[in-house]
Formats: sequence, structure tokens, C-alpha cells
Amino acid sequence: MPSPSTLMNRVTKVAVALAALTAAPLASAQEPDAKPADAKPADGASDNTPPAKAATTKAAATDDSSDVTEKPGQRYIYIGLRYRGDIVPQFMLNAFVSEGKSFYSNIFGIEADIRKDDFSLIPALVYQSYGSGGPVLFFQKGQDVTNQGYYSAVDSSMKAIFATIDLQWSAKVHPNVDFEYGAGFGLGFVFGGLTNNWVYADPNGSIKASTPQGGYTTFSQCPTGSDANPTMYGGAASGCNPANHSSPSPAHVGGYQEKSWFNGGAKPSVLPWIALPELGLRFKPVKQMEARVQLGFALTGFWFGISADYGLPESKPDTSSPAKK
Repeated sequence: MPSPSTLMNRVTKVAVALAALTAAPLASAQEPDAKPADAKPADGASDNTPPAKAATTKAAATDDSSDVTEKPGQRYIYIGLRYRGDIVPQFMLNAFVSEGKSFYSNIFGIEADIRKDDFSLIPALVYQSYGSGGPVLFFQKGQDVTNQGYYSAVDSSMKAIFATIDLQWSAKVHPNVDFEYGAGFGLGFVFGGLTNNWVYADPNGSIKASTPQGGYTTFSQCPTGSDANPTMYGGAASGCNPANHSSPSPAHVGGYQEKSWFNGGAKPSVLPWIALPELGLRFKPVKQMEARVQLGFALTGFWFGISADYGLPESKPDTSSPAKK
């Protein structure tokens, strides 16, 4: 039988072995790369903490100017400039009067694009000119072409300020390109002059008919005052003779300025803008820029346009913690 001291030594060795077996699973369950909270990386080493990396990646994606994605439900606002050219073809005028010519007018303005879910609401304030570039001969449709009283020379220096709004729906055809379709509406205030002067047949006249009318090919404007006498400028058949006009008074001579609608004249005071359809392409090359090329048909004729807009910063949701009460 072993002595008491030998037995004690054996019991001690068994206890140590059991303690070692118990500690082994706890050590293996611990994270191999776990560091104390106050541990610092060694010199030259980088701390690649996953949360920090994710935050950096998210920030980079947000600031990427080439990301033109528009989020569903997010409102985007752009402001910029536009130009449009409005063409009034002669064949449209000839539905009401003979002679005339095709007119071209310039439209400049500022616009805002309020966009959400593939739909744009575009209010604009624009200036449009209606200059004729000199006297243009007109003839009252359906009247006697041999009567000079049915001819007149019209020279416009009218202008207008329009407030308009366009409604544009879009369909994606490329990550940076949308096809757009819609309509436009507005109202304009007209100002400037409109000369409406009688004319008489003159072989040396500077106002030419597009086709000979009743043997007349060139005309001149009737001068002022007593020059509108039936014995002058062609006698009784002259366009300067008030008797040859359905509205003899006042005499439209000497560069007569047409009165506005509000004053009983023929010059428009307001004009509507109705454009239907409006078709075009919207380009978004970078996150905060957009441009458009468009064409359409309005009450005044055919038009085409270009525009460029800059996007305002997007509104950010409030992620701050609520105040403690």
C-alpha cells in the first residue's frame, strides 16, 4: 500500500490534468484575432474594421457623380435655361389670308424641372419675339383680286412674355437617356407694335406679291394724310382710296399702328400657349445635370427646343436621434 505522501502526489496530478482538459474548450471558443478594447494596431498595420469599411463604401456611392439613378418616390428639382424656335409656315396662314410668308420667332426663358417617378412638371417664364423683319403683303382671302383695297402691308414688332407649364412623362431607353412625351400650356401678355398699312400698286414698289394678283406684282405703302386721296396713286382703284375698304375709317396710312384688343383694334393683347404633342429626349450625363431636345406642335405652328438644367442638392432624411425627454 502506497504511503500517504505518494497518494497525495497522485491526487494532485489528476486534479491538474482535469483542470487542463476543462480550460481547453474555453480557449478554442475564443476569437483568434480578438483584441482588448484598448489595444492598438502595430506600427505599419491597418485597422480594417468592417463597419468603417462599409461606411466608406456607402459614402463613396453617394458622392459618385456618374450614378444617375433616380430613386422611386424621391423628388428631384432642377433649374436651368431653354431656347425654342417657333415656325409659322405660310400654308397655315393661307388658311385665313392669301400672300404672307413663313415666320420664325425666337423663344428664350428660364425653367424648373420638378421630377418624381418618371414624371416631370416643368414651369417656365419665357420671352418670345414676333418680328416680321419688314412689311409683308397680305390679301383678304376670297375677295376681288383686282381691288387694291383688299391688300395691306403688315409689319410686326410684337413681343410676349409667357408663363407656361409642361407635363412630361418618360420611358427609359438607356441608363442616361429617357424618351419623353407630354403637353404644354400657358398664357402670354403681348406688347410692342403692329403696323397695318394700306397699299397701292406701284411698278417701283418694294413690297412684292408672291404671285401676280389681278395684274399687280409690286406695291408701296399709302403715305400720310391727304395723300390717301382717290385721285392719287392709281386714281379711284387705288388702295389708298378709303372707299375701296370695308372699314374706311380710320385711314390706315402713314405707318398706321394697329390698336390692341382692349382698345378695339386687331392687335392681340394676350395669347394662349397650347402645345400638343411635345416629344423629345432627356439626357442625364451626370448626377446633377440634365438636358433636353424637343419638338412639338402649338397653336402658332411647329417648334423645336433645347434646354439644360442643374440639379439642386437632394433633401436628406433626418437620421438624428430624438431628443431625450
